[in-house]
Amino acid sequence: MPTSKQLPLSLGRDNCYFTFDGETYRFELWTDPPEAMYWSTYKVKASHLKVFDANDKQVYGPAKEALLNELDEERKFFTNRDR
Repeated sequence: MPTSKQLPLSLGRDNCYFTFDGETYRFELWTDPPEAMYWSTYKVKASHLKVFDANDKQVYGPAKEALLNELDEERKFFTNRDR
C-alpha cells in the first residue's frame, strides 16, 4: 500500500504511454527495488527507462529525455505537496 512518501502512480512494465512531439510512445520503468517506482524520494535515472516507438524499437534521445524530465517534475510536485 503506497504511503504519503510514494508517488500515486500506477507505473508498471506494460501499457505505460506518453506523448512527445505529437507521437505516442510506450515505455517501461525498471527500478531496483521494483517498489522504488512509487517512492517520491527516488530519482529515476535514464537507465531505468525503456522507451519504444510504434514498431516496438527502443528509442533514445529527446523522447526519453522528455519523459525523464516529466517524471522528475512529477516527483518534485508530490514531494513538495507532502510537506
